[in-house]
Amino acid sequence: MKSFFTIAALFTVVHLHAQQKDTIEQYAAVKVNWGDLFFETTIEIDYGEQGFTGFRNRLKDTVTGKPIKFKSPVDALNYMGRQGWKLVNTVSNNTDNSSYIYIFKKDVMILTTREWF
Repeated sequence: MKSFFTIAALFTVVHLHAQQKDTIEQYAAVKVNWGDLFFETTIEIDYGEQGFTGFRNRLKDTVTGKPIKFKSPVDALNYMGRQGWKLVNTVSNNTDNSSYIYIFKKDVMILTTREWF
């Protein structure tokens, strides 16, 4: 019985060693939409799949499905920071510098399994 536990423990150690945790950088572009009505702000997020497509990409509440409204653009950027995103660049969206796209990145953990032969 003692040898069974020894073999099980050894197998667990080898299995855990065979898995390596790596991270990759995930990027997102955020476009802030200033609302005229009640001065509410919403954001669109592009994770690299569709680009900015308007209302469809706005950040929405998972329960109600309605766009999340922020008090100001800085409130929206702080929200992204609380989600673990780091601001890396700001790009002007047009020639008169009245609109910006904020580039964020986040390290995402991935689990890879190595081949042992």
